Formats: sequence, structure tokens, C-alpha cells
Amino acid sequence: MAWEKIYIVDNIPLFNPVIGEGKILPYDDFAAGRAGCGFCPRIYFVTADIDSIIGVTDKIHNLFLQSGAVAMVLKDSKREKVITAWYLLRRLVKKRREERSLSRVISFAQDRIECLERRTVRKQYRKNAMPVYIKTTMSYGVQSGGMVAHSTGVLNALVRRYGQIPVYTTDYISSEVQTDEIHHISMKAYHDFGELRNLYFNFSASNDIYGLQKGKVPAFIYQRYALNNFTGLQLSYKYNVPLILEFNSSEVWTSRNWGDGLKYESLAERIENLNLNKADLIVCVSDVLKEHLMERGIESRKILVDYNGVDTEKYHPAVSGDEIREKYDLRDKIVIGFCGSFGVFHGAEKLAESFAELVSRNEAYKSKVSLLLIGEGKTFPKVKRILKRTRIEDCVKCVGSICFEEVPSYLAACDILAAPHVCNKDGSNFFGSPTKLFEYMAMGKAIAASDLGQMSEILRNGENALLFEPGNVKDMSDKLELLIRDTGLRKKLGQNARKDAEEKYTWDKHLDKMLEKLTEMYA
Repeated sequence: MAWEKIYIVDNIPLFNPVIGEGKILPYDDFAAGRAGCGFCPRIYFVTADIDSIIGVTDKIHNLFLQSGAVAMVLKDSKREKVITAWYLLRRLVKKRREERSLSRVISFAQDRIECLERRTVRKQYRKNAMPVYIKTTMSYGVQSGGMVAHSTGVLNALVRRYGQIPVYTTDYISSEVQTDEIHHISMKAYHDFGELRNLYFNFSASNDIYGLQKGKVPAFIYQRYALNNFTGLQLSYKYNVPLILEFNSSEVWTSRNWGDGLKYESLAERIENLNLNKADLIVCVSDVLKEHLMERGIESRKILVDYNGVDTEKYHPAVSGDEIREKYDLRDKIVIGFCGSFGVFHGAEKLAESFAELVSRNEAYKSKVSLLLIGEGKTFPKVKRILKRTRIEDCVKCVGSICFEEVPSYLAACDILAAPHVCNKDGSNFFGSPTKLFEYMAMGKAIAASDLGQMSEILRNGENALLFEPGNVKDMSDKLELLIRDTGLRKKLGQNARKDAEEKYTWDKHLDKMLEKLTEMYA
């Protein structure tokens, strides 16, 4: 008997699943018993990166139990790996051993944290040396989104300034990064360590990086802050050089408000405070974040507000979107575009509701206007339900996640670009600096955006964008309709936005500001 292939697609956002012919099911639906499929001896689990298996042991266990399969094929874009129920049993035995060793790892880490908390030393900024860039995030296989855009922009600005700088990473680095000195630091597969994997990783990574440096003392250590990680801090003390900490948000806050929470929240908060208190320069992306840091007792003198930026050569009005328009049958349409990871704060659901209202106002818009949704993520299923409920699916193109390198051509296919961000649910101020906003500006497109946080500072209503009240579906629809009807206004807003991007918001200007601050601190 020939069994139908069943592909279970992981719920990690921002990756392009590689799938063959067969039944395709989201992991969440399958795990919740909503899939409606019978017994199958072998199933395929499609994820962004097979190495991310270290974080999904429970998922695999659930899949075996739900399906009754005797074998599972782990699959990503590059390879496949077959695992059996016997393999899983051995993994579970190993997991129990890890549970017994976890307390020792926590105790060892706490001793190290206490030691670092006591350290005080005057560091040296060696201007003529080469800096070191460290990225220790655990978003395996994610190949697009603001994090990739930010790391690529900063890295290329550093390369233009210093040459082939060494990069040490656990994560994806875009092929557009112009250095050959990229070193991938492996993370050991401690299945049960969960959010504490980075805790163990601190010790092995510091030693690995120190060895790869071969005695070369860097100008400074630049690290993108990551949950439970203090690798950069350890190395800054080892070399006696400044640590520049890129701080985009509190991992504790985001886990509590946008995620599932942290099991070891107090420990994570202690490590976060350690990084913030001991970093020599903290680069944050908004004034709201600076205020948040100062409320936590961080000295104002060592906090730099440095907005996100954009590569104005990559994102340019001359980029062609013709191929994308042809591919998605958008040749004669006015296209409203949204590009993002469909996070809680992105407001993609409000955009879907607004577009539905827009179409309901004028029947002609069904054939004249299209909504292009680029990306996927947490709120994407809700957006799909809104599109189905309002019966506008035929007017919307959902292209899923695309590679970072492809983003400009997709934005070029749009006439209007939307940034419908919403307020934080806990009532706190919006602290983000959306990288997509700067990319929209550099493309020279008309922008419709929420009058919220930093966007209210960068965008001037009627000059380089149209602003609407955050979460107000009707106000958003009104602004979008105005842009649909007025070609001249779209052109004016786009030209002004492009001019601002070139003059104020390139990654080179972002780096200039950071290095000026560092020089001032070590004058």
C-alpha cells in the first residue's frame, strides 16, 4: 500500500519551506489534533535548519505520539535526516541526564556572573586595530526581517570603514555581507537546556573566539545583545577593550509580552542587567529605549540613541519590480505593499481589515487595487482568517517569506507601502525603530504609516508620508484611498522620503555616530 506523504511545517517564522508533493500541515494544527490525518508510518518535519533540532525535541516527541509514525524525516532547504522512535528514546534518556546537570550549569554561570559584576577596569580603545563583531542569537535559519537587515547594514558599514573584520556568529549572516572572515560558532545540542542553552554557550564561545583571534587584540567588541548571553562582556575584559552593546529591546520584556514567557526569568533579567551595567557603550534605536534604560539605573552618558538605517544603493527607486508584477499578475494594478515578520506589534491584522473596508467602499477597487503581503510570522494565520471572512482573498497576494536579498524587487513592485504598527498592549510606549520604514523611504515609494513612536519623528504628515491613528481602521483606509486616487501625491511623498533616507539614515551615518561617541568617551 502506498502511503501519502505528510509534511508537517514548523511554526518558526521567516523561512521558505522546501516541500515535495503530499499533504501539508502546520505544526500547531497537527499538535492540537486539528489536522484530521490518519496513521502514517513515516512523516516529514520541515524546519528552517535541521541544527535547530536542539530546540524542538518536545515537538518531535509530540509528532511521534500524534502520528504513530515509526520514522520521521527532518528536512530543511539543504538536507534531510531520518530519525526513528528508537533514536527518540535514546534522546529522552540523554535529556534526563541533562536535567541532572542543568543545576550545575546554572550554579557555575551564577559564579561567573558574580565575578563579572565585581569587575571594574579602565579599558583601552585601540583606534587603529580591527573590531570584532559577535552575534549570538538563536533564530536558526531566519533569512529575512529586521534583525538580518540590521546586522547586514552594520557589518557592511564596519567593513567599509575597517576592511575584512572578523565576524563570530551562531546564526545566519546574509551573503551580502562583504567580509570573508565569517566564523560560525557551533552550539552544543543540550536539548533540555531550552532558554539556558546560551548560558552554557557563554563559556565555549568565549574560548573558541579567543582561539580564532590568534592573539589579535581588537579595537572593540561589538555584540548584538541576546538572551542569557555575556560572551562579548567576557571577551572585552579578556582583551581589556570596550564592549559596544547593540540593544534593540529587553528580551525579558519581549518574552513576557510577545512570547510565551521565560522559565528562568529572574536569571535572564540578572544577565540582562549585567550586560547593560558593564557595557562601555550601549547603542539603542529609540529615545523610548533610552528612557527605559535610564529607569533601570543605566547612566545616560553611555547610552547612544542611533536610529536604524538603510543601504540606499540596494534600496533605490531605480530597482525594477516588473518581474514580481508579472509573476503575481499585478501588471495593471495599484499595489499596496506590506513587508514584515508579522509580529504582534506590526499591525498586519489592522491592515487586512482596512483593506477590506477600502474594497467595500468601491467595487471597482477589486479589479484595480491589490494588497501584496510579504513575509510570514505569528499573526499571519489571523490575517488569513480576516481575508477569508471579508471575502477579499482574490484581491490579496500572500507571497510568504522571501530571502533578504530579494526584498528590494518586491518593494519596487508596490505603489504604496504600509507600516500599520500598533501600540503595545501593556500601555508602554512604542520603542521600535522599524528597519522596513527606512527601506520604504529609500525606495522612493509613497508611505502610509501609523502616527506612533519614532515613526512620528521621522515621517512628516503630507510631506514624506501620510500618517494615521494607530489601530484606527477607518483612518488608515482614508489615507490609503487618498494615495490610490492621487498619483501626484504619491510621487511627491516618495521623492521626499528618498531624499531624507539619503541625507540622514544610511548605515554609514549610523556607524559614524557610534564611533564619534566612542571616541568622545575615550578622549
